[in-house]
Amino acid sequence: MVQNNEENALNCNCANCPSKNECMAGNKQFLYCAQGKTDCAIEANGCVCAKCIIHSENNLSGGYFCAKGAAE
Repeated sequence: MVQNNEENALNCNCANCPSKNECMAGNKQFLYCAQGKTDCAIEANGCVCAKCIIHSENNLSGGYFCAKGAAE
């Protein structure tokens, strides 16, 4: 499980996600691999999870944590 902490927040790649929308940005939502999915409507426009250092450091698989929920 990915820790929801300041270090991971600083390394988070969610701000660069092509699926991020105004709702998610306005609510300052990020670090979905730790926090779980957003309450905002999501249109899948691409996923950058696999390019994130948190993804590789935690041996994650898959992506779209913003829509599917936190990594287990």
